[in-house]
Amino acid sequence: PPFGMVFAAVACTQVLGLACLVQLGATKSLAISTVWGAVAGLPLIVVGALFFGVVGVAWAVAVSELVVLAYQARKVASLLRAADPPPIP
Repeated sequence: PPFGMVFAAVACTQVLGLACLVQLGATKSLAISTVWGAVAGLPLIVVGALFFGVVGVAWAVAVSELVVLAYQARKVASLLRAADPPPIP
């Protein structure tokens, strides 16, 4: 299960990060999401490797990617809420 979760999370973060945040001019938020993923992932990967082997590392990467996904989704939603909607013709 962790490998499927990693794949799904990475696919979603690619869309939110590259297709949404970059296009909305929020490249700083994209960089911040990467830092959050590293901060969450690095200690989890070390602990996962030491205590659970490759499966622990896979779960750690999954959690790390979900952290990135959550941050990016929240930021995109915030940016879209703040945007002025176009007038209805």
